[in-house]
Amino acid sequence: MPTHGTFNPEQVLIEGEQIGLIDFDDFCMAEPALDVALFRAAIKDIGMNALDGSMARNREIRLARLARLDLIGEVFLAEYEKHAPISRQRVALWEAWSYLRDALHFWTKVKPAEPDNGLLMLESHLRDMGIYQSARAGDAVKQPRKSISTPKFRSIALACAVIASIW
Repeated sequence: MPTHGTFNPEQVLIEGEQIGLIDFDDFCMAEPALDVALFRAAIKDIGMNALDGSMARNREIRLARLARLDLIGEVFLAEYEKHAPISRQRVALWEAWSYLRDALHFWTKVKPAEPDNGLLMLESHLRDMGIYQSARAGDAVKQPRKSISTPKFRSIALACAVIASIW
């Protein structure tokens, strides 16, 4: 099926009753779940990046914002399902891929002053999929071993493995 390839809210133009799409650089043939997942991921990314500096560094505020954005994404997906069939599992897979890509992009840019929203969204999404359990506030914290296998690295490695095994 024809697919936009990088679909996000910034590429939707609305004037009155008319809707148009722009930026077809990554136009391709793919399953509809790709565009739906990219749109949902973009909603979260835009919403998370809209927090001002002090709010963006507060984990509780970021998690609350992410929960609200998850609800917006769910409303979008539910409305989409009213008009066309779609595999929620495939949407979840593409969404995980998008968050993984964002987390890896953040790490390659090394911007320590910015919150790692990509990783936060990836961890949350993998938890929602039931394939990742990270320590939450109030959980007992284990002493870290001297290893490169930090929790963040493990979540990224897990996401890579899940995506590779499902693809």
